[in-house]
Parts: sequence; C-alpha cells; structure tokens
Amino acid sequence: MKKLVMVVLAGLVSGVVAAGPADDAYQAALKLKSDKDFAAASAALQKVATDHPALAGRAKWAAADCLFGQGLNAEAAEAFAVVAKDYAKEKSVACNALHYQGMSYARQRKYEEALVPLDKALADYPEEAAAVNVGIERARVLQSLRRYDEAITAAKQILAASVAFNTTRALTQELVGACYEAAGKKSDAQAAYMAALTENIHYGSLAATSHGVRIFDLVNPSVVGAASYKAFVTELILLTPATEDNAKFLGRLKSELEKIKE
Repeated sequence: MKKLVMVVLAGLVSGVVAAGPADDAYQAALKLKSDKDFAAASAALQKVATDHPALAGRAKWAAADCLFGQGLNAEAAEAFAVVAKDYAKEKSVACNALHYQGMSYARQRKYEEALVPLDKALADYPEEAAAVNVGIERARVLQSLRRYDEAITAAKQILAASVAFNTTRALTQELVGACYEAAGKKSDAQAAYMAALTENIHYGSLAATSHGVRIFDLVNPSVVGAASYKAFVTELILLTPATEDNAKFLGRLKSELEKIKE
C-alpha cells in the first residue's frame, strides 16, 4: 500500500517547477526529507514556503509529512489540516493533505475523526489522482469501525470506477474479502480473495500466498463436495505463481490434490 501512495504522490513531491534557485532549494529540502533528516528538512521546507510563494503549498505539505514520517500523528493531523485549508485551490496539494490528515487520525485509532477529511477529499476533489487512495483509505477506516457493509460498498465503488492498476484492484478485492470474512460471509469472502489473486496474477508487487492461503482455509471440502473441491484446488495451483515464496503453499496444495485423487 505504501508503494501505491508513493506512486500517486510522485507528482506532488517532485512536480515540475521552473529550474532555478527556487527549484534547487525545494529539491534540496526534499532530499533531506528522503534521507530522514526531518528537523533539517522541515526547516528548509518552511524557508522555501516563505521565500518562494509559488512552492508554498507543496513545501508546507512536505513539512507536514516530516511529522507524519516521525510518527507524530497528532501534530501531523493538525499540520495537514492547515495545509488543506490554506491551499484549498491547489487541488493536488489539498486532496493529499486531507488524505494524510485522515491517515494521521486513523493511526491514532480515531476512526470517526478520520472519516471527516477523507469524505471532504472525495467530495471536493473527486477527479484528483489521489482520490483512488483516499477511497481505499476510507474503506479501511470503515472496516476498522466494523461497518463492513459500508466498507464493501465503498471498495466496490472503487472497482466499478475501472481503476486500471491491477495491484490497486487486488488490494481492494482483498479488503472486500476481509470484510466479508469478518461478517461471516465465507463464500463471498472466498470469491473476493480469488478475485484479488486473479487480478494480480501477472504482477510481482504482491505475493499471491496471503490471498491463496486465506481462500484455501475458507473452503470446507465436505460442504462443497469432492468434485468442486478438486476443481478449486486445481485452479488455485494454476493461479499461484511458482515462486520461492509460494513454494510451501504450492506444496500444500499439491499434497491436497493427491489426497483427493486417492
């Protein structure tokens, strides 16, 4: 998930700026931040915001992210709230600020508070690239509140929006599966986990094992019947990449298939 967020935020933290002293100062401050020298980065970013008003929104966002990066979640929530308010017209900055304000609250397990900026981000900036990640975070917050039906609805809206990035779709399907599983709807959970595995089968960003094990453990062979169970295990073997990480799980599946044949 973190990788997804970083991809979406790439434009925010390294947006195109005219070459010159302003850009040099901004990039130098971001380098300090990436090196986790947060105190120096924060001071440099605040100076960029003061000296170069055109970069102020992005610099203030990055300074708030220094707090987030240190796990100072209460302080980060406040800082992101200020950025979202002061730079509301800079859509990318404001949307990401609201997103991270929500995540800062969620880290503190203040889930009801987290929904407020997340809902605002989706309402005010639905066309921003970060809106997909905002929607996923909102679904996760609803999941944490055990509002499983709402979380599933929110996640399915993301899937219905034809998000093209398969890893994002796989993560979202996994979330749907986890909500169904927590709600005791095992067959629906199995279908969602299988969809997650299928979405990501040609991509290496996620290990298929976690999806596969959970799907496998949800299936009761005495309930589905021998023929269906055999077909299910066979399909799962075909869907699971033959990687070193998956070797143990594939061995378990193949052993189970041999038992069925007996």
